[in-house]
Amino acid sequence: MKKYDIFISYRREGGFDTAKHLYDLLTRDGYSVSFDIDTLRNGDFDIQLYERIDLCRDFILIVDQHAFDRTIINKIPREKDWLRCELAYALQKNKNIIPIFLSGVNRFPENLPDDIIDVVKKNGPEYNRYYFDEFYRTLRKRFLHDGRSFIKKLAISILIGCMTCFGGVTIIKFLSHDSGEIYLESTKHLSELTPEYKKNNSQHGISKSFGSDSLKVAMKNKTFEESKPSNGSDVKENNIKSNHVPEKIVTGDNRQNINTNTKSQSQTHGDLAGHNWVDLGLSVKWATHNIGASSISDYGEYFAWGEVKSKTSYSSNNYTFPHKNEISGSQFDAARVLWGSPWRMPTENEVEELRRCKHEWTSVNGVKGCLITGKNGNTIFLPANGSSNYWNKGERGSYWSSTISDSEHSCDIYFSIKNNIFVIAHGSNWGGSGIRPVFK
Repeated sequence: MKKYDIFISYRREGGFDTAKHLYDLLTRDGYSVSFDIDTLRNGDFDIQLYERIDLCRDFILIVDQHAFDRTIINKIPREKDWLRCELAYALQKNKNIIPIFLSGVNRFPENLPDDIIDVVKKNGPEYNRYYFDEFYRTLRKRFLHDGRSFIKKLAISILIGCMTCFGGVTIIKFLSHDSGEIYLESTKHLSELTPEYKKNNSQHGISKSFGSDSLKVAMKNKTFEESKPSNGSDVKENNIKSNHVPEKIVTGDNRQNINTNTKSQSQTHGDLAGHNWVDLGLSVKWATHNIGASSISDYGEYFAWGEVKSKTSYSSNNYTFPHKNEISGSQFDAARVLWGSPWRMPTENEVEELRRCKHEWTSVNGVKGCLITGKNGNTIFLPANGSSNYWNKGERGSYWSSTISDSEHSCDIYFSIKNNIFVIAHGSNWGGSGIRPVFK
């Protein structure tokens, strides 16, 4: 079994978004994290969860306002209370348990069962979604074991060493709010940097680097760190503005253009093999609706990653992994198989382009979702189609890319209206997500 550093325990309702956010951050930073969006939670408690907890040193417990309702109020059978089983086993095995109390919670409830009562002795970092950066730094520095592999640490050290041994200067920017990536912009000499550039980038740290070409170190696990929104006002870039969309946008069908543009229709919109597309000014053209959808607001069908047929239920037990790192345009690409060439699933880089566009929460034909405006002003609408057996429709959206993350996860577009986030995440391959095709 794969070795894990951290196990995240959470309730699906109330704790999922924070757990998913932490998973993406920690994975990006080199930790191996057990978080599978109910992969092993089918029926009674699965013994494999015990095995994963055994392999971890750290056990993160997400405590929302209703985390223990099933345990104390509803008093469901212990074997069906996964969070209780996970926590009791972690306590029994003396794991490093780190409780994270979400908004509105500052302590554990009274009358916890005997098998988990000792959790009240555990401490964790103070969680604040508006100052998430500080919370995350504290979590890593003071509460987690640094279980990252020696090879990963050595690679980082070598990279830094190389950067300090060669001529030239690199400005290192950590752009979690913009892209979740690290950019290394190198110049030949510090004197070549303009005063304005130095001022705007003074907080990012300067180190020597090799060469004069622009470098980009793309983090495999991109994330989005929440910023503090205010009612009725804009939030930071890549958050969603709370303004309303013109009426013409919310009353269209699948053949109506969502936005007007000064360019001619033949250049920016069209029909290919019976499926409408729009040019957003990106590297590919995007379909205006999902596979299986009859309109732009229809959720369409759901697919496990690498499978070309939708199903009535999704689990690790009925999933067939294609053993490919990239499936765009292949026999495992549902867009290519169902819509024909040149339609295909978007790659990770192509969904990253989409993530960098402007986003707004809105509704079309009464369906909530995300309106994405491209560089040229054209738009597409992604309905909040939910994910994994269709839960949370109208609140979250999940759309596959064609690019794998590892043998258990692949890159996808994930957004949450409730939590105001739009990220490139890493969903379990077996889960049911939508597909929005593209072509060049």
